Amino acid sequence: MARSNNGGISHAAQPRGVLPGVTSSPVIAQTWDPVIDHSTLLPDAVADFMGVSGTPVNVPTSISTVLCAAPSPGLTLSGSPGVPFALPTPADCSLAGPSLRSQGGALNGAGAIALANAIDVTIGTF
Repeated sequence: MARSNNGGISHAAQPRGVLPGVTSSPVIAQTWDPVIDHSTLLPDAVADFMGVSGTPVNVPTSISTVLCAAPSPGLTLSGSPGVPFALPTPADCSLAGPSLRSQGGALNGAGAIALANAIDVTIGTF
């Protein structure tokens, strides 16, 4: 397993847990449905979360590396692990084109938090 050393904190590579979309990538005026795959990320999860931001970061923490800047207005929480998120994309053509960063993670009943990989997404028009 690949390891990195970021700021003195060494972590195993983030597990590939975020899948880009069940039906499609994000498209203007449609609902984007990324999902967390629990075959490699916290199999005993009780909730998933997903953040989307225009700013990629690389911030080591005590649990893993944060790869997505704090989103506004906040994270989207799902009460059902492994169920696709339903993130509506506004009907605004000015959103098409720029790359965004999305990172997900999960929580289990013991209070453990696991962060997954981050993916770069671009909002499209079809």
